[in-house]
Amino acid sequence: MPYLATRKVPPIYGTTLSGTETILSKWLNGDKEAAIQYLIISIKVNAPDTPCNNEHMAKDTIEKWIEDNY
Repeated sequence: MPYLATRKVPPIYGTTLSGTETILSKWLNGDKEAAIQYLIISIKVNAPDTPCNNEHMAKDTIEKWIEDNY
């Protein structure tokens, strides 16, 4: 069972729990650029009407999610 599913945390905006785990894995392993790009692509697919879907907002979203959940 995925780690996040056992913790009862919400997925990062625009992703699923699986997508959130992928983003966190990339982020925590030092590949922050790949994590940001993954989130941007996920939002484009899952929430295409999201304004300001850019690198700066994706980075802020990931950092805020980590801060709120850990």
